[in-house]
Amino acid sequence: MTGDSGLTLGTYWASDTQVNASYTVDAQAPVGQHTVTLRTAAGQALGAISIGVLTVTQSPQKLDLSTGDTNKYITTSVSPGSYSFTPTFAFALAGNYKSTCNANLGFSNNSGTGTVNTTVTAGPAGCSGVFNAFAVVGQKSSSSSTQVIVPPQISVQMLYGEAHGQVSIGDNVSQLAIGVATRNRFSQPGFSGVTTYQAAITPTQFIGLSNITNGPIPDVDNAAAVFTSTDGTSVLNAACFFSPTNAGWIAIQSALQSGTTTLPAVSPDPGCYQANRQFVVKRSVGNNADGRGAPAFIFEQQRNPASDPAVIQIP
Repeated sequence: MTGDSGLTLGTYWASDTQVNASYTVDAQAPVGQHTVTLRTAAGQALGAISIGVLTVTQSPQKLDLSTGDTNKYITTSVSPGSYSFTPTFAFALAGNYKSTCNANLGFSNNSGTGTVNTTVTAGPAGCSGVFNAFAVVGQKSSSSSTQVIVPPQISVQMLYGEAHGQVSIGDNVSQLAIGVATRNRFSQPGFSGVTTYQAAITPTQFIGLSNITNGPIPDVDNAAAVFTSTDGTSVLNAACFFSPTNAGWIAIQSALQSGTTTLPAVSPDPGCYQANRQFVVKRSVGNNADGRGAPAFIFEQQRNPASDPAVIQIP
């Protein structure tokens, strides 16, 4: 038998009334209807069949997922849309930065016609990873992939506990900024000696830890951005933060305006770096949602107290 480019024909047998054959579709086969012609050994055409080659696509391009989520899915679509199918998924771990354990992905066995939503889950609880997942329909792989990001659950809990209800509505910078400050600890072994998110985020360091087990929005998205360093947020070298009182904020502003090297005494300053600390005011951080008139967070980094100002300001 012969066919269009991209169609591989298997072994077959024939009788006077029936021909049985198998075929596979190469990954690079052109999309559309293809004709396969049955011929005799002498080349005489006996008949033809039409075989449709599918296009397979999937969305979204990126999926942020908690190990407790059960309501996130990848949508697989095929053309022609009349085709009934059950997608399977191939995936690979692309990275897992500063975490104690690798997560694994699970996919529901949903079927449908034209479009299918497949629920994606991750486990074990608390583990993490960045994955590339491809939908496969029959022998045809999707022309695109989905990056599935599973941040360490402890980071989701920290962002939720510290900033979910503390920051003003619309302030998404604060969560990213405190996540980056936590990530900065990995490059400062002399400060903390921690090498994983699970070790860096503890109740003794972060009073706002929550026991949530799923991935609320925007917390899981912000945790995923920090985890993959796609947050686009800077707090310089700060690895600590705190929420000043209104009186503390007034003192911090005064020190910023004067350029003094004397650190103002404010509460609840965590005292990171001890006498060598510097307050960093990030202007894009919104005010505390409780109406105190102070920023939701002030950050702390190391400085030379003999020459560096006590307070600096960044965008």
